[in-house]
Amino acid sequence: MKRMILALLIATVMTLPGLVLAAASHDHGSMHDMKGMDHGAMKMDDSMKMDAAMLMLPEQTVAGITAMVHMNNIKADMAKMGKQDTHHFMVMFKDAAGKSIEAQVAAVIIVDPSGKESEAIELPSMQGHSGANIILAAPGAYTFKVAAKLPGEKKVQYEFKTTLK
Repeated sequence: MKRMILALLIATVMTLPGLVLAAASHDHGSMHDMKGMDHGAMKMDDSMKMDAAMLMLPEQTVAGITAMVHMNNIKADMAKMGKQDTHHFMVMFKDAAGKSIEAQVAAVIIVDPSGKESEAIELPSMQGHSGANIILAAPGAYTFKVAAKLPGEKKVQYEFKTTLK
């Protein structure tokens, strides 16, 4: 049973970035011209929740490379296996044309709500994203310092922030 749950979790995590990238490049036709909508009345948050388990942080662009960070809440599944991991942290990169870029090396440093910095956590590349399971033990404001080396020796750094309740 544990192996089935783990296999299902891995399959979900591995396919999700591809679905997200496919949806991001989907042409919505007439939705490009949305002048009639009152965007000022829309409530903007520092994150967008796809569902209760997935947290999407706002995209950031540095030197023409856009980074997207998603965090999948895996706490319940990991607890069943006796592990303390709470989230699967994943980052995807794309160029100005929207083409996916696979990082040669990527890592994240997490600053927890008390201000303590973690050691650098390696984010291995896997099917369109770089990611690793992490532990976000306490509610509060977190900062994620992401650095990556991309093809052509291009180096980029980003800083993402979110608050967990």
